Amino acid sequence: MTAHRRYSFNRHHIRAACSFAAVVLLFFVATGQAQETILTEPPAAPMLPATRPLRVVEPDRAKVSQVFKLGSAFGERDTFDITLPRAGMVNIHVDWRGTTKNLAVILNGPGQTGFYARRDGASPIEIKFNVTQELFRRGAQWRVSVVNFSRSGSSVGRMVVDYPALVRPLARLSPTLRRIGESATTQPPAPGGEPERSILPDGRVQIRYPDGTVKILEAGCGYTIILPDGNTSSAACNQVQPASMPVLPDDPALQSFLEGHSDHLLQQISRLVDNRQDEIDLYLGYESQNTSGLLEQIQMRSRLIDKLLD
Repeated sequence: MTAHRRYSFNRHHIRAACSFAAVVLLFFVATGQAQETILTEPPAAPMLPATRPLRVVEPDRAKVSQVFKLGSAFGERDTFDITLPRAGMVNIHVDWRGTTKNLAVILNGPGQTGFYARRDGASPIEIKFNVTQELFRRGAQWRVSVVNFSRSGSSVGRMVVDYPALVRPLARLSPTLRRIGESATTQPPAPGGEPERSILPDGRVQIRYPDGTVKILEAGCGYTIILPDGNTSSAACNQVQPASMPVLPDDPALQSFLEGHSDHLLQQISRLVDNRQDEIDLYLGYESQNTSGLLEQIQMRSRLIDKLLD
């Protein structure tokens, strides 16, 4: 078996480990011990055969997502604000699980009190709305809402918004991102048809694709794509302060189990960066300063794996 095929095999196990970590955290949310609203970077690209390169996000589009949790109160909602850099099609996808059968997805924007688009129904719900030049001239601030009008049930789900991005020269990035982009784009393309993944000292993830495209994913949410010709596009999102993590019960067996799982996640992270210990040491330094408690550690490592698999 070649090294290339071994890598493909390991990615299944890494995704499974990351999914398990998400289930562990979702359990605490679903049982009422915690509630969290998170804005995340674009969902990971679908699994592809090892002989094909991974898909790169379209540079002229941005995609961000937000996790939501709704109770049974009439009109309970979660919202997501986006700032459009230009006119174009806005695509919204919402799916959820739970005892709430029907939800409403609403798109509001500048220039009028009522909504521009609305759809009610069972999961999943999709809305496609074209923001014309005339509408864009009214303003750039738009809001997506998910609302429970049924007076019953509860739900946990995700809304994904895909909208037009603005391509701009590398020189217009922040100095830090510009330095990262200039350094990455001067290196030769990644060999063997596989992306090169790196963890940066500030918690960002850098992915270099075989065609020379570089993608930098923020430690929180959002990303920047730097194309081989020096043009860039970015996706930003409004980071919502999450609720505090629940307190773990005083159960030594559970504590030991979660510690073992967290260690396993770190092993998968190490594999994804080709066991470069210097990057792992930098990440652990960043992690120690930005987490408090085992559940936060598991959450951060799980999200890092999602980014490295992008």
